[in-house]
Amino acid sequence: SVDVINHAQGEYSHPVEPIKELPYSIRSNCYAYAEYVLGDLPPMATLQKTATKALGSVAVFDYNGIPHVAVVSELRVSYGYFTITESNFGVDAVTTREVKYSDPHLVGFYYLK
Repeated sequence: SVDVINHAQGEYSHPVEPIKELPYSIRSNCYAYAEYVLGDLPPMATLQKTATKALGSVAVFDYNGIPHVAVVSELRVSYGYFTITESNFGVDAVTTREVKYSDPHLVGFYYLK
């Protein structure tokens, strides 16, 4: 379920599922984690920008040629940021962080239909 924080300002929150017992292959791979949470995704190389500021979408990043994806779990449009949950190679953890819409590494959002 989606909890609306402030509908008038476009701010939403999506509860994040507890992830204590995820296998290492999901805790250490951004694509595997996004697919675990959202379902089947197209191959990483073909993820295209299909949405803007969509709760439950995939935020697509490019860090100097290294692709990265994360699950959008909260929107704070009026504050200029959104929250993602993600896993990262070699970190062995799922983390949450806030990202500004102006982040230069943000390519866009992919929404699984």
